[in-house]
Amino acid sequence: MLERIIFWVIFGFGLSLTPLIAVAAIGWSPTAGVSAFLHLLFQEDLLAVALTLGGASAANVLASASGRLRLVKIACGGVTFIMSLLSVVAYVVIKVHAKPMSPDELYLWVTYIGGATLIGGLLSEALSEA
Repeated sequence: MLERIIFWVIFGFGLSLTPLIAVAAIGWSPTAGVSAFLHLLFQEDLLAVALTLGGASAANVLASASGRLRLVKIACGGVTFIMSLLSVVAYVVIKVHAKPMSPDELYLWVTYIGGATLIGGLLSEALSEA
C-alpha cells in the first residue's frame, strides 16, 4: 500500500504538477514570498489536474471494492468522484466568470475544491490496495 501511495505521489501528482509549478515559478518573484507563489500555482488549471487524478483514483478504489473494507471503499470512491465533478463545475465557472472574481476568491475556490479532490484521490489510492 505504501508503495502505491509513493508511486501515486511521484508519478501522478508530481508529474501532473510539473508544468503548473514551472509556470508559477516563471511568474513569481522570490521577494514576493511563498504566499505569492502559491497564489500563482493554485489557479484553475490545478482543478483540471485534481479532476484527472481524482477521477482515476475513484475508478481504482471502486473497481477494487470488495472484501472487508467494501463499504469504506465505495464511500471514499463516491466522495472522490463527487469532488471530481465539483472540480469540473468549478473549472467551468471560473473560466466563464473569471473576470468578476478577485485573485483571493479564485485562490480559495481552487484550494478548497482542488485540495479536497486531491486528498480524496490519495485516500482512494491507499484504499484500493487494502
